[in-house]
Amino acid sequence: MSYQHYDYLILGQGLAGSLLGWNLHHRQQNYLIMDFPDQNSASEVSAGIVNPLIGRSFNLPWNFQELDTTARDCYTKLNLEQGLEFLQEQKILRVLNTKKQANILKEKLTDPIYQNYIGEIVNSYKSLQFADQAFWTNNCYWVDLAAITKTLQNFFIKQNRFLAHKFDYQDLQISPEIIRYQDFSFKKIIFAEGYRAIFNPFADFLEFRPAKGEILDVEIPNLKLEHILNFGHFLLPLGEDRYRLGATYGWSEWEEKIPLDKNHPLLLALEGITNLPYKIIQQKLGVRPIASGQKPVVGQHPKHPTVYFLNGLGSKGALMAPYCAKKLVEHLLDNKEINPAISTARFNKAGN
Repeated sequence: MSYQHYDYLILGQGLAGSLLGWNLHHRQQNYLIMDFPDQNSASEVSAGIVNPLIGRSFNLPWNFQELDTTARDCYTKLNLEQGLEFLQEQKILRVLNTKKQANILKEKLTDPIYQNYIGEIVNSYKSLQFADQAFWTNNCYWVDLAAITKTLQNFFIKQNRFLAHKFDYQDLQISPEIIRYQDFSFKKIIFAEGYRAIFNPFADFLEFRPAKGEILDVEIPNLKLEHILNFGHFLLPLGEDRYRLGATYGWSEWEEKIPLDKNHPLLLALEGITNLPYKIIQQKLGVRPIASGQKPVVGQHPKHPTVYFLNGLGSKGALMAPYCAKKLVEHLLDNKEINPAISTARFNKAGN
């Protein structure tokens, strides 16, 4: 039987798979990407906000300096190549929800590292209503992830590197020398299928706990908000009085959306921060691929040396994906070690 041969198969064309393919392209590699449209893809609904102060305690994300540098470099190159503005600088107005948070903020202000990110503290802003104070977060940005994946998909199609296909794991034949799948053969396969990894028999050694999330696109004519608002949820300006409101967290019933009534948690939150009238434009649902330890999963299968993973980006895909894709390609082509904090080796408890 004659097979179409590629060196690499990338399964999944979300943000992780897209940037992986883009990196392989720039290294002049022979690859193919397979994916099937999934309305629950995290990349399709993610806000793409990069915030240097996360959680209730305003901590820097893991390895933030390197992640941020790599992400900015990646998106800037994409901007130049594709002639689009995927990255936009944005400040974030962060509402203090408790007295404890106010005390934490005071402590952070004594640390020179955090002084680069904490801006002016304000008691009010436009028509927003918050009980205590808020502060401006500097050096933030947002990335249009849906535009990136769509633009790169068109690029891959023109390069004959993309196949719209619903993958069947039962048709996959793996050996140390070659991988065969239907009419194709490959040297290596990289699983970048997001939350669908829970259905992957080769990913059974990994620990995933995907989380469903909803966002709402809303129109608020009189809000006139020019920057991102973080008030326990987020409100992202999209232009022309439209905003993206998010996000919920849930661990079951992935296909079901929350009823759009007055008890929807996002609408309750919105009405708690402003009393301005609004109109719901659309409701979207996605499933975040979250791995144990809240860090990505990058690297080799413990028993199959031709099988690799790029997954577990969670809710920080815009920040994590450029770094993880770059490091995996450097591992594959330059034999560089993957950071143990994100390596698949951390799940190999048996040591084999």
